[in-house]
Amino acid sequence: MAVEAGKWAAEWDRAKKAFEKNTKEKKPSETFLKISLGSGIGSKLKTMDTAFDNYVKAKGKTETERVATKAKYLKELDKATKDAKKSVDAYIKILNKAWADELKKTGSKMKLDSINVLEKDLDAIIESAEARVKFDAGLLGKKGDELKAAARDLGALIKNLDATLKKGALFAAQCQRNTNGDVAEAIAFFQDNIQDAARDINQNVGNIAKQYDATSAEAKEGTSLFKEISPWASNAKSQSEIKNMKTMKDVIANTKTYTDWVKKVAGWRKGLKVA
Repeated sequence: MAVEAGKWAAEWDRAKKAFEKNTKEKKPSETFLKISLGSGIGSKLKTMDTAFDNYVKAKGKTETERVATKAKYLKELDKATKDAKKSVDAYIKILNKAWADELKKTGSKMKLDSINVLEKDLDAIIESAEARVKFDAGLLGKKGDELKAAARDLGALIKNLDATLKKGALFAAQCQRNTNGDVAEAIAFFQDNIQDAARDINQNVGNIAKQYDATSAEAKEGTSLFKEISPWASNAKSQSEIKNMKTMKDVIANTKTYTDWVKKVAGWRKGLKVA
């Protein structure tokens, strides 16, 4: 379920292959979703990957030159992400229509939930790239205390939270899709991925809560949300409700627990005030 920076095209390829496997249909194709895969999303994500790779590897004869080079490639990543987002937004509209058409035609839960996963995957890809651009732009050229302060920038931290919430929504959608398939596979997927799914969001919740006065509503609620999922975020497989999963009902129950928590975090995030 990982959406890794610089591996956005590979993530989309993985999502399409999973779609084929789970629905027994060709990846979103002319026959199923009424459009051609020549929508250009894959190539645009590769452009993002290239810009990010260049950014990470950027060097210079002097520190000033290095920072300038990195800034150039980060700007290219920003441009490529905005370009990809236009295609993704258009494609998501098509996915939504495909979902509605499929519901009218057969109501197949596997197909419906698999389309939902594709949409969530694209959402998470774009949000993660946007968050990376914002966060890294604030760090460029900074050193010492200035760097530490930039790393704690509330706006950037909240953008990171938005990205991990998208990944959380993707994980929940994947688990929902899996409940229409093999029990052993559904259990293994949940057990193998829940810790990362919980930790990614929880780290951001904890970091953001610390930026507010300890007596504030933002800090109190954030700290409560952080503690609520901490066992799953730090040592998930040792938790009895996860370790002892045996039936699809267990997958459904644990997915609901996780999804409800993600929704509470999303509600908390909407109320955050940025000075």
